[in-house]
Amino acid sequence: MRFMNSSKLMRRFEELDQPTHGDDLVDIWKGFRALLSIVRVVVIFAIIIVSELFNEIIISSLSLSIWSIIVGLPLFLVISIVILLGDSLYSVDDSDIEPV
Repeated sequence: MRFMNSSKLMRRFEELDQPTHGDDLVDIWKGFRALLSIVRVVVIFAIIIVSELFNEIIISSLSLSIWSIIVGLPLFLVISIVILLGDSLYSVDDSDIEPV
C-alpha cells in the first residue's frame, strides 16, 4: 500500500476547499424546476381524481369535474410555460437536469 506524501495530500485538500465555478442561480433554478415538475404531475392527478370522484357536486351550474378541468388545464399550461421560460432564461440543457 502506497501513501501519498504530505505535500500532495495538502494540495488535494486545498483543491477541495476551492469553490466550484457553477452559477448559484442555475442551481436554484434546477431545484425550483424539480419542484414545479412535481407540482405539475400532482395537478394532473388531482384533475383526474376530482373529475372521477366529484361528478355530482354542482357549482355555478357546472359540475365540479368540469371546474377541475377549467382550472387544472390552464394551471398545468402556466406551470409548463414557467418551466420553459426558466430553462431558456438560465440556459439549462436537458443533459444537465437530473431525474427526480
